Amino acid sequence: MLQEYKNTEKGVKRERIMESGMLLFAKNGYHNVSMGDVARKSQVAKGTLYNYFVSKEDLYVSIVCSSLREFLKFAQKSFNKQDIPEQRLHDYIADIYGYLSGNPCFFKMWKEIGHGRLFSDVNEIRILKKKMHSILMSCIPRNNGVRCGLYSDLIIGSIEAAVDRTIVDLKTSAPVNNRDELNSVIDFIFNALDYNLLY
Repeated sequence: MLQEYKNTEKGVKRERIMESGMLLFAKNGYHNVSMGDVARKSQVAKGTLYNYFVSKEDLYVSIVCSSLREFLKFAQKSFNKQDIPEQRLHDYIADIYGYLSGNPCFFKMWKEIGHGRLFSDVNEIRILKKKMHSILMSCIPRNNGVRCGLYSDLIIGSIEAAVDRTIVDLKTSAPVNNRDELNSVIDFIFNALDYNLLY
């Protein structure tokens, strides 16, 4: 049903507004974008925006939630590829790095919400981030029966730092092929986890 809506004229216009908003928010930050800016970029009247989104916050949250749902599906597919925990974590890191570096606008918004700067109180965002965290935690071995959230923070922070170093242009939509950066972050994470001692 959602796919049917996306194919309607209203659905196409809504997607265009969201894509324009994502580019502007990623480039300028939430506080430096107005609904007028989004209207101009998406080539619709400002009043038309309010037929789809009640406020700038509603637009931003809609973009973030839609992107997080897509990212979550991708992460789950990545996670399900392997049965061997070490290989699962390796592939997860590589896939998430590739996804984030190939989607620079989403990555910029991910960082804003990921560091609690914006809309950390929005329930759907909290739920989606929690699901993302649980997928990652299931890749990390139990240490004395307790899974340590610090490991999850280390992994996500390391991937973010590596992606930050590779993103040059927000218009790039193809994954950045930087094997050296990816291998460095994988080595760093595995050394930090002291993976061999944990298994």
